[in-house]
Amino acid sequence: MKSIFVRIYLIFFLIAIEGCTVNGKHIYVGDECLSCINNPITGKAVNYKQDDLKKSDHPDNSKRINVLSWEKMVIEELKEKQVSDASIYADAYLRFISYPNYQRIRTNEFSYKRDLKKAQKELENKIRSSNAYGMYQVTLPSRLKEYDFISSFFPVDHPASVSGTPAVPVGVGLPNKVVVVFDNSDSLPGWIMSEQEADHFLSSRNNNRNIYVRYIINIHKYIGPSMFSATVKEVHFISISPNLGVSRRKENLPPTKIIKVE
Repeated sequence: MKSIFVRIYLIFFLIAIEGCTVNGKHIYVGDECLSCINNPITGKAVNYKQDDLKKSDHPDNSKRINVLSWEKMVIEELKEKQVSDASIYADAYLRFISYPNYQRIRTNEFSYKRDLKKAQKELENKIRSSNAYGMYQVTLPSRLKEYDFISSFFPVDHPASVSGTPAVPVGVGLPNKVVVVFDNSDSLPGWIMSEQEADHFLSSRNNNRNIYVRYIINIHKYIGPSMFSATVKEVHFISISPNLGVSRRKENLPPTKIIKVE
Protein backbone atom coordinates (compact mmCIF):
# COMPACT_ATOMS: atom_id res chain seq x y z
CA MET A 1 0.00 0.00 0.00
CA LYS A 2 2.89 2.33 0.87
CA SER A 3 4.43 1.86 -2.55
CA ILE A 4 1.20 2.98 -4.25
CA PHE A 5 1.15 6.25 -2.29
CA VAL A 6 4.84 6.77 -3.01
CA ARG A 7 4.21 6.35 -6.75
CA ILE A 8 1.27 8.76 -6.70
CA TYR A 9 3.38 11.29 -4.81
CA LEU A 10 6.22 10.95 -7.31
CA ILE A 11 3.85 11.44 -10.24
CA PHE A 12 2.48 14.69 -8.80
CA PHE A 13 6.00 15.79 -7.85
CA LEU A 14 7.20 15.27 -11.42
CA ILE A 15 4.18 17.11 -12.83
CA ALA A 16 4.84 20.01 -10.51
CA ILE A 17 8.50 20.15 -11.58
CA GLU A 18 7.79 19.67 -15.28
CA GLY A 19 5.06 22.26 -15.19
CA CYS A 20 1.84 22.40 -17.13
CA THR A 21 3.18 23.28 -20.54
CA VAL A 22 3.94 20.79 -23.29
CA ASN A 23 6.63 22.05 -25.69
CA GLY A 24 6.31 25.39 -23.92
CA LYS A 25 2.55 25.63 -24.48
CA HIS A 26 -0.56 25.01 -22.44
CA ILE A 27 -3.04 22.50 -23.89
CA TYR A 28 -6.30 24.36 -24.42
CA VAL A 29 -9.78 23.47 -25.52
CA GLY A 30 -11.37 26.81 -26.18
CA ASP A 31 -10.40 28.87 -23.12
CA GLU A 32 -9.93 25.93 -20.75
CA CYS A 33 -6.46 24.54 -20.02
CA LEU A 34 -6.64 20.74 -19.91
CA SER A 35 -3.07 20.26 -18.74
CA CYS A 36 -3.27 22.56 -15.70
CA ILE A 37 -3.64 21.02 -12.25
CA ASN A 38 -5.19 22.61 -9.17
CA ASN A 39 -4.90 21.42 -5.59
CA PRO A 40 -8.21 19.57 -4.98
CA ILE A 41 -8.41 20.93 -1.41
CA THR A 42 -7.31 24.56 -1.73
CA GLY A 43 -8.11 25.08 -5.41
CA LYS A 44 -4.73 26.79 -5.91
CA ALA A 45 -2.57 26.23 -8.99
CA VAL A 46 -0.05 23.38 -8.72
CA ASN A 47 1.91 23.28 -11.97
CA TYR A 48 1.24 26.67 -13.59
CA LYS A 49 0.87 30.38 -12.92
CA GLN A 50 -2.64 31.81 -13.09
CA ASP A 51 -1.40 34.88 -14.96
CA ASP A 52 -0.07 32.67 -17.78
CA LEU A 53 -3.54 31.51 -18.79
CA LYS A 54 -5.20 33.19 -21.72
CA LYS A 55 -8.34 35.15 -21.03
CA SER A 56 -11.65 34.64 -22.79
CA ASP A 57 -12.52 37.16 -25.48
CA HIS A 58 -16.07 37.16 -24.14
CA PRO A 59 -16.44 37.35 -20.33
CA ASP A 60 -19.06 35.15 -18.68
CA ASN A 61 -21.89 37.40 -17.48
CA SER A 62 -24.44 34.62 -17.10
CA LYS A 63 -24.40 34.79 -13.28
CA ARG A 64 -26.16 38.15 -13.56
CA ILE A 65 -28.84 36.72 -15.86
CA ASN A 66 -31.96 35.04 -14.50
CA VAL A 67 -32.71 31.42 -15.29
CA LEU A 68 -35.78 30.96 -17.53
CA SER A 69 -38.79 31.11 -15.20
CA TRP A 70 -42.11 29.34 -15.79
CA GLU A 71 -43.84 31.58 -13.24
CA LYS A 72 -42.68 34.86 -14.80
CA MET A 73 -43.68 33.81 -18.32
CA VAL A 74 -47.12 32.53 -17.21
CA ILE A 75 -47.82 35.81 -15.43
CA GLU A 76 -46.65 37.74 -18.52
CA GLU A 77 -49.06 35.70 -20.63
CA LEU A 78 -51.94 36.63 -18.30
CA LYS A 79 -50.94 40.27 -18.71
CA GLU A 80 -50.92 39.87 -22.50
CA LYS A 81 -54.43 38.45 -22.20
CA GLN A 82 -55.36 41.55 -20.16
CA VAL A 83 -56.51 39.48 -17.18
CA SER A 84 -57.68 41.76 -14.35
CA ASP A 85 -59.83 39.26 -12.45
CA ALA A 86 -57.63 36.26 -11.64
CA SER A 87 -60.26 34.32 -9.66
CA ILE A 88 -60.30 31.40 -12.13
CA TYR A 89 -56.51 31.01 -11.75
CA ALA A 90 -56.38 31.50 -7.97
CA ASP A 91 -56.65 27.84 -6.97
CA ALA A 92 -53.87 26.73 -9.35
CA TYR A 93 -51.67 29.61 -8.21
CA LEU A 94 -52.35 28.80 -4.53
CA ARG A 95 -51.38 25.20 -5.21
CA PHE A 96 -48.12 26.45 -6.76
CA ILE A 97 -47.07 28.91 -4.02
CA SER A 98 -48.18 26.79 -1.04
CA TYR A 99 -46.76 23.42 -2.12
CA PRO A 100 -46.41 21.02 -0.29
CA ASN A 101 -48.99 22.42 2.17
CA TYR A 102 -51.84 22.78 -0.33
CA GLN A 103 -53.64 19.57 0.67
CA ARG A 104 -53.58 20.56 4.34
CA ILE A 105 -54.97 24.01 3.48
CA ARG A 106 -57.66 22.40 1.33
CA THR A 107 -59.04 20.31 4.21
CA ASN A 108 -60.30 23.40 6.05
CA GLU A 109 -62.75 25.42 3.97
CA PHE A 110 -62.32 28.57 6.07
CA SER A 111 -58.53 28.75 5.85
CA TYR A 112 -58.76 27.69 2.19
CA LYS A 113 -61.11 30.58 1.41
CA ARG A 114 -58.81 33.09 3.14
CA ASP A 115 -55.69 31.77 1.42
CA LEU A 116 -57.48 31.66 -1.92
CA LYS A 117 -58.33 35.36 -1.69
CA LYS A 118 -54.74 36.18 -0.74
CA ALA A 119 -53.43 34.14 -3.67
CA GLN A 120 -55.80 35.88 -6.08
CA LYS A 121 -54.77 39.33 -4.87
CA GLU A 122 -51.06 38.44 -5.06
CA LEU A 123 -51.47 37.09 -8.59
CA GLU A 124 -53.40 40.15 -9.77
CA ASN A 125 -50.71 42.45 -8.34
CA LYS A 126 -48.01 40.46 -10.15
CA ILE A 127 -49.96 40.62 -13.42
CA ARG A 128 -50.25 44.41 -13.20
CA SER A 129 -46.54 44.90 -12.51
CA SER A 130 -45.26 42.16 -14.81
CA ASN A 131 -42.48 42.90 -17.29
CA ALA A 132 -40.94 39.52 -18.05
CA TYR A 133 -39.38 40.41 -21.39
CA GLY A 134 -35.59 40.54 -21.47
CA MET A 135 -32.55 38.34 -20.93
CA TYR A 136 -32.64 34.79 -19.55
CA GLN A 137 -30.42 31.76 -19.52
CA VAL A 138 -31.20 28.09 -19.99
CA THR A 139 -28.67 25.22 -19.74
CA LEU A 140 -29.36 21.95 -21.55
CA PRO A 141 -27.56 18.63 -22.04
CA SER A 142 -26.23 18.20 -25.56
CA ARG A 143 -23.84 16.10 -27.63
CA LEU A 144 -21.02 16.86 -30.06
CA LYS A 145 -21.47 15.37 -33.52
CA GLU A 146 -18.66 14.20 -35.81
CA TYR A 147 -15.88 16.77 -36.18
CA ASP A 148 -15.94 18.90 -39.32
CA PHE A 149 -12.32 18.88 -40.55
CA ILE A 150 -12.97 21.45 -43.28
CA SER A 151 -14.49 24.14 -41.05
CA SER A 152 -12.71 23.07 -37.82
CA PHE A 153 -15.63 22.69 -35.45
CA PHE A 154 -17.90 20.18 -33.71
CA PRO A 155 -21.49 20.48 -35.00
CA VAL A 156 -24.19 20.47 -32.31
CA ASP A 157 -27.92 19.83 -32.65
CA HIS A 158 -29.33 23.05 -31.24
CA PRO A 159 -33.01 23.06 -30.22
CA ALA A 160 -35.54 25.21 -32.06
CA SER A 161 -37.21 26.01 -28.75
CA VAL A 162 -36.96 25.51 -25.00
CA SER A 163 -39.67 25.09 -22.42
CA GLY A 164 -40.25 26.17 -18.86
CA THR A 165 -42.21 23.98 -16.47
CA PRO A 166 -43.37 24.49 -12.87
CA ALA A 167 -41.30 22.87 -10.14
CA VAL A 168 -44.50 21.57 -8.53
CA PRO A 169 -47.94 20.43 -9.83
CA VAL A 170 -50.27 23.36 -10.52
CA GLY A 171 -53.48 21.53 -11.41
CA VAL A 172 -56.17 23.00 -13.66
CA GLY A 173 -56.12 26.66 -14.67
CA LEU A 174 -52.48 27.49 -15.41
CA PRO A 175 -50.43 25.88 -18.21
CA ASN A 176 -48.03 23.08 -17.31
CA LYS A 177 -45.52 24.31 -19.87
CA VAL A 178 -44.41 27.57 -21.48
CA VAL A 179 -42.54 27.31 -24.79
CA VAL A 180 -39.92 29.83 -25.93
CA VAL A 181 -39.17 29.61 -29.67
CA PHE A 182 -35.73 30.64 -30.94
CA ASP A 183 -36.12 32.89 -33.98
CA ASN A 184 -32.47 32.36 -35.00
CA SER A 185 -32.02 28.64 -34.29
CA ASP A 186 -30.80 27.99 -37.85
CA SER A 187 -27.77 30.25 -37.39
CA LEU A 188 -26.48 28.97 -34.04
CA PRO A 189 -22.79 27.98 -34.07
CA GLY A 190 -20.98 24.74 -33.38
CA TRP A 191 -18.03 24.44 -31.01
CA ILE A 192 -15.05 25.86 -32.88
CA MET A 193 -11.65 24.36 -32.05
CA SER A 194 -8.55 23.31 -33.96
CA GLU A 195 -8.01 19.72 -35.06
CA GLN A 196 -5.30 19.28 -32.40
CA GLU A 197 -7.55 20.66 -29.66
CA ALA A 198 -10.46 18.49 -30.80
CA ASP A 199 -8.33 15.34 -30.85
CA HIS A 200 -6.96 16.04 -27.37
CA PHE A 201 -10.43 16.96 -26.06
CA LEU A 202 -12.00 13.65 -27.10
CA SER A 203 -8.97 11.63 -25.97
CA SER A 204 -9.00 13.22 -22.53
CA ARG A 205 -12.69 12.31 -22.16
CA ASN A 206 -12.42 8.73 -23.49
CA ASN A 207 -14.41 9.85 -26.54
CA ASN A 208 -17.29 11.07 -24.39
CA ARG A 209 -19.14 13.64 -26.53
CA ASN A 210 -21.80 14.60 -24.00
CA ILE A 211 -21.66 18.23 -22.86
CA TYR A 212 -23.86 21.05 -21.58
CA VAL A 213 -24.83 24.04 -23.73
CA ARG A 214 -26.08 27.27 -22.16
CA TYR A 215 -28.20 29.67 -24.20
CA ILE A 216 -28.39 33.35 -23.30
CA ILE A 217 -31.67 34.49 -24.81
CA ASN A 218 -33.65 37.70 -25.19
CA ILE A 219 -37.38 37.03 -24.92
CA HIS A 220 -39.10 39.82 -26.84
CA LYS A 221 -42.58 38.80 -28.01
CA TYR A 222 -45.71 36.85 -27.05
CA ILE A 223 -46.74 34.78 -30.08
CA GLY A 224 -49.62 32.59 -28.92
CA PRO A 225 -51.04 30.45 -26.13
CA SER A 226 -48.14 29.74 -23.74
CA MET A 227 -45.61 30.62 -26.46
CA PHE A 228 -43.00 33.37 -26.65
CA SER A 229 -40.35 34.31 -29.20
CA ALA A 230 -36.69 34.83 -28.28
CA THR A 231 -33.37 35.58 -29.96
CA VAL A 232 -30.29 33.67 -28.84
CA LYS A 233 -27.55 36.20 -28.04
CA GLU A 234 -24.80 33.88 -26.76
CA VAL A 235 -24.01 30.16 -26.82
CA HIS A 236 -21.89 28.78 -23.97
CA PHE A 237 -20.25 25.38 -24.43
CA ILE A 238 -19.54 23.62 -21.12
CA SER A 239 -17.09 20.70 -21.17
CA ILE A 240 -18.77 18.78 -18.37
CA SER A 241 -20.64 15.57 -19.09
CA PRO A 242 -24.29 15.64 -17.93
CA ASN A 243 -25.08 13.35 -15.00
CA LEU A 244 -27.28 13.31 -11.92
CA GLY A 245 -24.51 14.76 -9.80
CA VAL A 246 -24.30 18.06 -11.73
CA SER A 247 -27.80 18.41 -13.24
CA ARG A 248 -29.12 20.29 -10.21
CA ARG A 249 -26.35 22.88 -10.37
CA LYS A 250 -25.91 23.05 -14.14
CA GLU A 251 -26.71 26.79 -14.20
CA ASN A 252 -23.58 27.40 -12.10
CA LEU A 253 -21.17 25.45 -14.30
CA PRO A 254 -18.48 27.68 -15.84
CA PRO A 255 -18.38 27.77 -19.64
CA THR A 256 -15.36 26.53 -21.56
CA LYS A 257 -16.17 28.49 -24.70
CA ILE A 258 -18.49 31.49 -25.23
CA ILE A 259 -19.66 32.45 -28.70
CA LYS A 260 -21.66 35.60 -29.29
CA VAL A 261 -24.37 35.22 -31.93
CA GLU A 262 -24.53 38.13 -34.35
